[in-house]
Formats: sequence, C-alpha cells, structure tokens
Amino acid sequence: MTWRDLNFLVPLTKDDKVSLKKAKKIVSDSDETPGAITSEYNINLKNINGRPMKQILSGVTGYAKPKQMVSIMGASGSGKTSLLNVLAQRLALSPGAELQGEVKCNNRPVGTMDFGKIGAFIQ
Repeated sequence: MTWRDLNFLVPLTKDDKVSLKKAKKIVSDSDETPGAITSEYNINLKNINGRPMKQILSGVTGYAKPKQMVSIMGASGSGKTSLLNVLAQRLALSPGAELQGEVKCNNRPVGTMDFGKIGAFIQ
C-alpha cells in the first residue's frame, strides 16, 4: 500500500472558531504576524470552495510493505488517527472533509469498500 501527497482538511469546529476569534483579536492588538498567532492556536487554515477548512494532514507520503506490521507514532493531535482513517477510506467519519492525494494498493486506487479486504488497523 502506498499513499502520496495526502492533504486532509475538515470544516472548522466551534472551538476552532473561538480560537480563531482570539487569534484575530491578538493580531489586531499587537505587531505579530497572523501566521505566528494562528500556529500558536494550532489552526492551519485553507479556503476550499470559499469555505474555511482546518488542514489536518499536509503532503503526507508513505508506504507499507506486504506481510509487515507498520506503526505510526507521533504526538497527541499530530494526525495519526486521521491518517489511518484516510488510508482505510473511512472518510464518512468526518462529514464535509476534503481529501487530496492518492491511496493505492498493488498500484491500483483503493476504493471505499476495498480496505476491509486487504487490511485492518488497531488504535
């Protein structure tokens, strides 16, 4: 299985919108750049079709060899579960989400009903 240039974006939550309002107020009250403030509040924004979206995965590429176990490790909130959900084609868990990039198995695109036939993941 391979995945290339995955970008996963989700709609803003209520908490994200509150954090964004705080960040905008800080920017208007200070000389700091907006990018520095939004990164402090852990918000990476993109506009998709005029909608503000929070970017969860950015340009993620990797592979898993057949008959081998793979572990994905990282800090809390780094996107591990989101990556597994994307690889397993479980996008219905994130309504309104946008996925860019490709997921392939044996050099063929993986469809929504295919992952259960070839793999599993444990959280």
